[in-house]
Amino acid sequence: MHSFRWSLVVLLMARVGLIPAESQVPVPPVAAFTFSPANPMDGDLVSFDGSSSICSVSPCSYSWTDDADGSPLGTGVTMSYTFPLAGTSYVRLTVTDALSQTASVEQDVIITQSPARPVPRFTYSPSNPVTGSPVSFDGSSSMCSASACSYSWTDDADGSLLGTGVRMSFTFQQATTKYVRLSITDAQSRTASVEHDVIVSQSTAPPLPAFTYSPSNPVTGSSVSFDGSSSKCSASPCSYRWTDDSNGSLMGTGVTMSFTFQQAGTKHVRLSVTDAGSSSASVEHDVVVSQSTSPPVPAFTYSPPFPVTGSPVSFDGTSSTCSVSPCSYRWTDDADGSLLGTGVTTSFTFQQAGTKHVRLTVTDAQSQAASIEHDVIVSVSSSSTGALTWRPPACGDSTHSCVDLYLTNTGANQNPSLSPNSDYRLHLPTGGPLVGGLMITGGHNVQIIGGEIDMTVPCSDSSSACHGINISRGSASGEVYIEGVYIRNPDPNYLSDTLDTGDGIDVDDYPGATDVVLQNVRIEGIKGCDPAVPSAHADVFQPYNAGNANLNVDHLTGTTDCQGLQVDPDYAYVTYGRLPQSATFKNVNINVFANPSTGNSNRYATWFTYGTSSCVSYPITLSNFYVKEPDGTLADNAVWPDPANSYPGGCQGAYNGGQASWPTLSTLTGGVTTGLPPGGDYVPSGVAGINYISPGYQ
Repeated sequence: MHSFRWSLVVLLMARVGLIPAESQVPVPPVAAFTFSPANPMDGDLVSFDGSSSICSVSPCSYSWTDDADGSPLGTGVTMSYTFPLAGTSYVRLTVTDALSQTASVEQDVIITQSPARPVPRFTYSPSNPVTGSPVSFDGSSSMCSASACSYSWTDDADGSLLGTGVRMSFTFQQATTKYVRLSITDAQSRTASVEHDVIVSQSTAPPLPAFTYSPSNPVTGSSVSFDGSSSKCSASPCSYRWTDDSNGSLMGTGVTMSFTFQQAGTKHVRLSVTDAGSSSASVEHDVVVSQSTSPPVPAFTYSPPFPVTGSPVSFDGTSSTCSVSPCSYRWTDDADGSLLGTGVTTSFTFQQAGTKHVRLTVTDAQSQAASIEHDVIVSVSSSSTGALTWRPPACGDSTHSCVDLYLTNTGANQNPSLSPNSDYRLHLPTGGPLVGGLMITGGHNVQIIGGEIDMTVPCSDSSSACHGINISRGSASGEVYIEGVYIRNPDPNYLSDTLDTGDGIDVDDYPGATDVVLQNVRIEGIKGCDPAVPSAHADVFQPYNAGNANLNVDHLTGTTDCQGLQVDPDYAYVTYGRLPQSATFKNVNINVFANPSTGNSNRYATWFTYGTSSCVSYPITLSNFYVKEPDGTLADNAVWPDPANSYPGGCQGAYNGGQASWPTLSTLTGGVTTGLPPGGDYVPSGVAGINYISPGYQ
């Protein structure tokens, strides 16, 4: 070891120039090596590595020998060797450089005895197997000490696999001698196998036929299916023959077959099974075939004869003929195959106008079916097409010009420049929605009739750019008139996800005195009230800063999982001490759907007074105002002032007979009714939007 260190020191000093060249002498090699695995067994391949040796005068040779007898084991810097026997091997590495200087090192390599190789053995039962019956093979008497061990069973005749595992079973179909071999492979990939001749005899057990048929009550002219797969036939191949005992006629062959009887009566159907040894057996069942009856003849009527959207239509199929009962009745829409109902009579409410292709299919007890279709023309409910209350404001007068401004979709919120000296007719795109919302921050009289606005999602209701329409005109006077506009949440999964929106329509206008008119407006999919975002309180309509304004709404439908009409005095009152002059809400319905963040509880669909402890409000008139809440009532957490609370004092809410009212709130006339309007939404899908047609004005 000392000579190795000294040689290394001398070599390093020469390389860095501490020993003059004329004084340098060649440094002899220094041999060193490692081997793996560290505890080899006989039969293992042992790797030897001499790369840690030092040999400065190349080329160098490496020779590996066994000191016990001087026998060579290998050459090269690295080599591998398999020791066949256990014991200590004295492995020597000799390194020789280009000047024939030599050095060697020896290490004792202890080879341990490896576990015994696998010894396969197996038995089988029964000892005299026959065709068609399983034979059990058991290799548990084998020896395999180096686990885990695998067991593979094969047929020497063709090498086919019969099974795996210590035990397995196999069913031979042919009588002959089978050369069954069990091969065992241990964890060291050592394999051994043993083969036994297994003499398989022809089974002498006769077939045992059995069969079923369907339908259980067959009729003439209809196919009857026969199935003999429950039969037992161990000596294959087996043949199956179906005959009629009354005349011996052949009905069919094969394990399964079908037959159509043309005459009513009892049929004596026999199945005969013959195995490969010509053993045969048969079984007979009486099949009672009834005379087929006439198929059903469907017919139906519906009422009312001129149905409208949002109102139930009654369908009556009692005029159908169906003689083989029980009979089933199924009502579908031919347009998409959707189910409308079942039963002799049913009712269905169509939400979209158009021609509905309603089909009634009647099926009798013999699976005979027939159907009939009637075209049902559904018109838009008069509740959404009646003449509207307020006309659009004038466009242009002696002091204001009239401007038609056609908006194009940019994919983002728009804020067109509107002069206070002009009246505007804003035209939304006709080829698709205006995406991102619209801000109205100028103009005198501004009107929008028809079109669609897709809100930005996700977005915060605290941002004016997130609202469907944001009215914020400062000191401008005049009126903003919105009719036939469809504002929607474009997220297709808004019912289940938690992506918030802004308000549908928001008014932030004081100190101006902008009147706002909404007619035939549908606002759909407002999202908020997310506990993770405390400020997310989106509303269908929120005129929170509308001091001195008149708010007039006729025909408005909104859907929300947060808040509906937040029409209390709010910011204009607390900041400027101003209230709206008046508000009229007629033909309004708010539908509250489940909030995925907080569950299926009610939400405040209306809020009429300032804060939670005051009765401050302004003249509000309600007519035909409906709210549909998740729990089906308005008794709690649905309208404010809340009938469930004893405050605010002097204007508590009341809830009786499905209607909320505020008998002591002198500024409020009318009430709110629970549920949907009798005719459905006041502004059904398809009324407001790009193809909107105004019904006219009173």
